[in-house]
Amino acid sequence: MKWLDWIIVILLVAIGIICLSISLTLTSGVSSFDTYVSSLLSIFLWFGLPVLVLSIIYWYVKKR
Repeated sequence: MKWLDWIIVILLVAIGIICLSISLTLTSGVSSFDTYVSSLLSIFLWFGLPVLVLSIIYWYVKKR
């Protein structure tokens, strides 16, 4: 994949995560900026940590 393809993929994933956190904030009943930020951070942690761990494992296996 070219770098432009990666940028498009990253933007689409980020837009999807932001939409997910906005819908979570709006359906929770408490619509505040703090609720939005906390839901966004928890979604990024649940999504980002497995991606980070799998990336490290992939690079380690590829390096060996």
